[in-house]
Amino acid sequence: MVSGWPFFLESSKTFVKTFPAPDGVTIDGILRILHDPPVLVGINPLVTKCEVLDPSKPNVYTIHDALPILGLFTLPIVYTVNFELTNDGTDTEVEAGMGTTIAEQWRVKQKEETQDVEISEKFNCRNLEAPRGRFHHHDLEFHAYAGKRLNALSHAEVLDRLANKVIEEAKGRTSTK
Repeated sequence: MVSGWPFFLESSKTFVKTFPAPDGVTIDGILRILHDPPVLVGINPLVTKCEVLDPSKPNVYTIHDALPILGLFTLPIVYTVNFELTNDGTDTEVEAGMGTTIAEQWRVKQKEETQDVEISEKFNCRNLEAPRGRFHHHDLEFHAYAGKRLNALSHAEVLDRLANKVIEEAKGRTSTK
């Protein structure tokens, strides 16, 4: 039974990038990036600043984004991210304000049949949705739409940038041997 307000809009998407085996890309090379939150966050083209504010919580970062709005201006957004490193990647929990929470699972694995290396990011966004007639309805609706649209574009670009960084590092390792 639906209990009334608040309602939540939830969306999930998985982004995957595969590296052919001969590229020199290794699981360890990818994990070095996934296990270094400032480097991982710095790949995102929207991020302007990443910092730990409380040394007693070294896995919790405050992130500053500059979100482009209709190509006319940028909107500064500040949120916190908790990073949990795993053996095969990183999990993040984002508190973005206005009822928005995001959970991500970054994973890396080697395909047995081809020896290709695969990076995946499972992205789950949950936005608060106000009922019609409530004061903040249009603000929340725009925030939910903009968040979903920008996140899809941004996360696809982040995965491409991560792939480029991994390939550059792999080339650097092979050229110094």
